[in-house]
Amino acid sequence: MGIEWHFDLHFDELKAEMATKAEEAVLAGMSFMHGQVTPLVPIETGELAGSGDVGLGYVDGAAVGSHEHVAHLFYPGPYALYQHEGVYFRRPATYGAPLTHTHGESFFLIRPMLTDADTAIDIIRERLGL
Repeated sequence: MGIEWHFDLHFDELKAEMATKAEEAVLAGMSFMHGQVTPLVPIETGELAGSGDVGLGYVDGAAVGSHEHVAHLFYPGPYALYQHEGVYFRRPATYGAPLTHTHGESFFLIRPMLTDADTAIDIIRERLGL
């Protein structure tokens, strides 16, 4: 004959709280990246630079009900892709007019993701208390 003790540690509540903190931390990291990217966005009218949005998404193929969240930085429309890729400079002139901006650069998302990712990770760790 044994003895058994049941104690509810409220793990579901703890997991929900941890998921919320993780989402907030990841958004803070991506918000930092947004601040690094925005000065590099090509500017003609300023509309593209002002259109960047940070939000949460889910990892493709994640199990239903999992908390595999990712933050995203999104610039809408084909114009953002056109400016990012600098299409005119890598394809024949029939693909569009030359980019006329005097500020910003092609691949404005890529460079900060390579140069500032460690800082974004540090922000996430700090927010999570790690």
